[in-house]
Amino acid sequence: MAFVTAPTAGIILIIVGYELSLNKELLRPVLKTVAFRLAVYAVILAVVSTIIFQVIPFDKKLFMALLVMYSLPAPFIIPLYADVKEDGGYISSTLSVGTLVMVVLYAGIVGYSLI
Repeated sequence: MAFVTAPTAGIILIIVGYELSLNKELLRPVLKTVAFRLAVYAVILAVVSTIIFQVIPFDKKLFMALLVMYSLPAPFIIPLYADVKEDGGYISSTLSVGTLVMVVLYAGIVGYSLI
């Protein structure tokens, strides 16, 4: 397992921190975007889980699977296809901060799974 996790963790850290810009003027819109994305996904998760658990009985493993699915970070492929001349720093910083927030969220999901 260490053979797989050690290089993967290093690659994630390089990807997340490579183009992360901590400018005050850039950080505010980035945090707003990440918070808005989380809020929208929380609403979608609430609606989907309400519909699913109306049909079938509540299952903690299924709910955790939904939590993980809706908390996945945005894909890092977006800057390759977008025209990122002026907004490259914003897009890269948003992806990096979003990924860091999702890692913290995953820790919360793991904590919930242990209860």
